[in-house]
Amino acid sequence: MRKVKIDFLIRALDHGGAERQLLVLAEGLSKCGYSVRIIVVYSCGHYMREAVERRLEVVSLERNGRWGLFAALVKLLTLWRSGPPDLIHSYMSLANIVTVLLKPLHQCKIIWGIRSSDLDRMNYGLLSKISSKVEACLSRFADVIVANSYAGLDYCANAGFACKNTHVIWNGIEVQKWRRETSDAVSLRKSLSILETDVVLGIIGRIDRVKGHVNVLEAMRILQDRGKRIIILIVGDGDACYLKALMESADALNIHSSCRWLPAQSDMIPVYSAIDCIISASFSEGFSNVLAEAMACGVVPIATDVGDSRHIVGDHGWVIRPNSSIAIADAVDESLAGQSDGANRRVKIRQHIVEKFDVSVLVSKTETVIRGLLELPGAR
Repeated sequence: MRKVKIDFLIRALDHGGAERQLLVLAEGLSKCGYSVRIIVVYSCGHYMREAVERRLEVVSLERNGRWGLFAALVKLLTLWRSGPPDLIHSYMSLANIVTVLLKPLHQCKIIWGIRSSDLDRMNYGLLSKISSKVEACLSRFADVIVANSYAGLDYCANAGFACKNTHVIWNGIEVQKWRRETSDAVSLRKSLSILETDVVLGIIGRIDRVKGHVNVLEAMRILQDRGKRIIILIVGDGDACYLKALMESADALNIHSSCRWLPAQSDMIPVYSAIDCIISASFSEGFSNVLAEAMACGVVPIATDVGDSRHIVGDHGWVIRPNSSIAIADAVDESLAGQSDGANRRVKIRQHIVEKFDVSVLVSKTETVIRGLLELPGAR
């Protein structure tokens, strides 16, 4: 029986949750017997090497400079006309728009991947807002829309997306990879001058105002005033000017000695293993990979009630109102009260992620959508 051919299209395999999820899904579908190919507009990207390590075929359109888009589109169309896939699964706005604009010429079934929520788009520039409008206008020509969160699906509805065949398929967490490693925790804590007995909070992700770093720093001051000795580990890259401003805020709040700053890490196991509590303080979120990965390592979660964080946390942590330093501090205080049962709590937190967000769930649900779209046997 001929293998079903699936092309994933994305701008680049940059450092990001959507990009890694594409690799995870592509590998999972490949193991299920599909012929999978990833097409990128730009050949650079943090995850290009990992794609090779996962034995995934990657084709670059090698767009160079501002005016290379036309040549890249010609190359893409030639690729699809010479060896057309059965299905094109695009990720994020640019790829979604391109697949539909070229649809009269390639005639393939299209799945759009929506990876963000409403406020995500509104926090960025004019070009992002324009692409959002164009995407909404063209949505009627997509065969299926898959969002990775209910927040993303709500965004589609509010933005006027016209496609009626929509699904929510949560991100898949590689639970076998994300496991707490005590030796890694000890090594990282030692390198950062953190005692084994210190309580360590973590806020992990890009340095961006929407992630709520300021509220976390203010919560640290509140906790300090309450007599708590706590360390905060801030991990991520982003706006250098904003990072400098955050460090200055830590100085002004007199909490600088309690802060540890790290750039984005290629290996996150030591970070997740070294922290006692993960804080997702975002004002906007779709599906937080960091939150789910940390929980897979048994880390206690505190998350603002945005996006699908409530589904991720479940009954195993604290879901609080956004933009509230006091709410963060109170949740940390409450979490400290349950420290005596730490080992048992870590097991339950991890099990929740294993049961609900394992990669097998992502692959199985995506396969069901694919089979239904292509009218293949086994569609449910």
